[in-house]
Amino acid sequence: MFVHQHQYLSLGQEPDSGRPPFSEGTQHKETEEALARLFTIVNSSQDAIISQPPQGIITSWNAGAYRLYGNEAVEVLGRPMTLLIPEGRRAEYAQLMDCLRRGEHIHQVDTMHQHKNRTSLPISLIFSPLHNLQGELVGVATIARNSSERTQAQFERVGILPPRCILALLRLKGWDHSS
Repeated sequence: MFVHQHQYLSLGQEPDSGRPPFSEGTQHKETEEALARLFTIVNSSQDAIISQPPQGIITSWNAGAYRLYGNEAVEVLGRPMTLLIPEGRRAEYAQLMDCLRRGEHIHQVDTMHQHKNRTSLPISLIFSPLHNLQGELVGVATIARNSSERTQAQFERVGILPPRCILALLRLKGWDHSS
């Protein structure tokens, strides 16, 4: 289930006014229907879709994020995005966020994240900057996809075996790495 940290009504309010940006009647119903469609799209995605303000605190988490990372929304909402990133990759994440704050576009990044059980996840990330009406960066939508199958296919395409396969073959040939 897609969960957003803010109340549903706060999604449709004009800045500083506290009033919905639509008139009563048909436009209100159309806005609600559009939001419901977007909710369904995000929630049914197989990819993890996570949003965060520029400070890097997780504010939304969809079902794809749960399937990929193993965390329930209540375990991650309000916590730093670095919760999903191994210690050795956090500087890389900080650099990516700095690029987004400067207005640079990042199309796709292949990196490593970590599952709730601390196993490594090869991940392909797409970042979508979120701007307010004044053009200021107010958040980032991150789409994450497990890239382990693609990585395996790349190894196979160039004829290189992954390290775990090489070790398995050596063991079959009688190699003992303990001696």
